[in-house]
Amino acid sequence: MPTAKKLPSGSWRCRVFAGYDIDGKRKYESFIVKDPSKRGKKECERLASEWSVNHQDRDVMALTVQEMVRSYIDLKEKVLSPSTIKNYEQILRTSMDDIRMYTAGDLTPPIVQRWINILAVRNSPKYVRNANGLFQSALKFSGLNGVRVTLPAPQDFQPHVPCDEEVKKLINYINDTTHENTKRDMRPRYELKVAVMLAAFGSLRRGEICALRTEDFDRRHLTVRINKDVVKDKDGYWVTKPTPKTSTSNRTVELPAFVIDAIDFSRPGTIIKGTPDQISNRFRRAVRFSGSEFHFRFHDLRHYYVSIAHALGIPDAYIMEMGGWRTDRTMKRVYRSTLADRKREEQKKLNTHFAGLAASENAG
Repeated sequence: MPTAKKLPSGSWRCRVFAGYDIDGKRKYESFIVKDPSKRGKKECERLASEWSVNHQDRDVMALTVQEMVRSYIDLKEKVLSPSTIKNYEQILRTSMDDIRMYTAGDLTPPIVQRWINILAVRNSPKYVRNANGLFQSALKFSGLNGVRVTLPAPQDFQPHVPCDEEVKKLINYINDTTHENTKRDMRPRYELKVAVMLAAFGSLRRGEICALRTEDFDRRHLTVRINKDVVKDKDGYWVTKPTPKTSTSNRTVELPAFVIDAIDFSRPGTIIKGTPDQISNRFRRAVRFSGSEFHFRFHDLRHYYVSIAHALGIPDAYIMEMGGWRTDRTMKRVYRSTLADRKREEQKKLNTHFAGLAASENAG
């Protein structure tokens, strides 16, 4: 129920959320009652509540889920990432058949829960959460309350964090040209090596790497400026957007000298001519043939970077700044994974301590 607030003049005013305008700004309907008594407060709140009910009944409650979600996506298209809009479009196109024709007035928790249950059968928990997030945001964007549902529990995904030895094997395989048959394979191989180094030793993401241009590097100070990203738009085309994944991703990274030395600055423009997907495909093949016992993704090189930094005792605040993370939530959940080789070293220390204890007991 709307709550009235007293103005300096003594009058009571109630503001009721009335949706969003064409620019995506929140709109409010105001009601003012000049009676300064409690009776005036109640009257102001009554007028606001009555308008709210009538307004929703007339304008919003007849909207279908399809119309609300479509309107939300259209109004957010200019301010959200192209990849986010692409994902929203996919959800609306493929995942809302069981709910899209329901009107706001017909929606009930059981109806929405059945939709969630159907999605959960054939999709990952993360996808279901994204679909529900879009649905709930569209409701709130239209001035309605969200619908409470139970979502599937998140999957306990623990990526494999490559160790020093696996990263060495990978780079050695990329450097080994004896199994290449043609010279045209050399450019993709060079680009993969640069991409791997930037991810493993600089914590850069795929899209950030593909967006890098030669002028982004300061070779004198061994730094690179991260200020753009390559993502897919809603039509599936790769585009360069002027900002990275998050606001904190806009950063300057200091790189080891050997990484800067590996980059070919003789060709102006982007240092990587391939797309993020092409980088991932080449990387997958390289991992498979490098002799690594475990499979890991290109993105797991960022896990490696952060795990090494954490193992060396670098404070989380600095790691977050270097990697462009907004909070340490992801780091605590994923990026602090213990490296296998370091874990073995610590285990040996523990076992040596126990062995020494047992020896002293036997001697006694």
